[in-house]
Amino acid sequence: MSRPVQTLTIALLVIVAVVASAGVVLALDDGSSSNQLTDAATQSPSTITVSSTGEERVQPDAAVVRVSIEATDPDVTAARTAVAENVSDVRSALEETGLGEDQVHTSEYRIYEDRRHDPTPTEGERSTEYRVRQTLTIEMNQIDRTGAVIDAAVDAGATGIHDVRYTLSTETRQEMKNQALENAMSDARSQAETVAESGDLTIDGVSSVETGNSGVPRPVYAMETAADGQASTDIDAGPVTVAAHVTVTYNASS
Repeated sequence: MSRPVQTLTIALLVIVAVVASAGVVLALDDGSSSNQLTDAATQSPSTITVSSTGEERVQPDAAVVRVSIEATDPDVTAARTAVAENVSDVRSALEETGLGEDQVHTSEYRIYEDRRHDPTPTEGERSTEYRVRQTLTIEMNQIDRTGAVIDAAVDAGATGIHDVRYTLSTETRQEMKNQALENAMSDARSQAETVAESGDLTIDGVSSVETGNSGVPRPVYAMETAADGQASTDIDAGPVTVAAHVTVTYNASS
């Protein structure tokens, strides 16, 4: 064999070896990438998110009553004095019902002008009166005496009852909230298991939980007439509902 032919043969063998080597590398890379994608898809977790509200109903053990004392006078000092005297009488009457000083406090005090047009044709001037109002907030834990407290305040000079709200003491509220949360979580788990079963999944645990709670509703109250013919106030407290809301995300696998 001549020398040029030998050189060409060697070159061809080198090219074939390089191509074969590249083919092996490409084949190994393709297989490795495919395995990585398959493993990632297998390890990727599924999640199920559900929301639920749990409730607990309990009789209230606390009440909040707001009463106001109001007076009007062309002289603002006279109006203030009248309100101050009536407030003192109301406080004394409330103390006689067994309430302590720390259970009654001022939550609002307002002074404003009440202008009225004088209908007298000869004058046609505007007359000004000053209206003074002081609001007392009464907090009590003897809810069966709510009506008696309202009557005592009105008899002593209170001119308005703004709000009667039954609620729960701090201890009872926390206890009922915890129970409502347990109810909500139990219902959320039941929902998630139903969804998982429908999707051929298995619940593996909780990924995250968000909580929230709703307010306490106000009561229904009514008036009754006492045996002596005088009107007395009777409040129907009714049960208080404490609600808690949860949004739970569960990990799931197939």
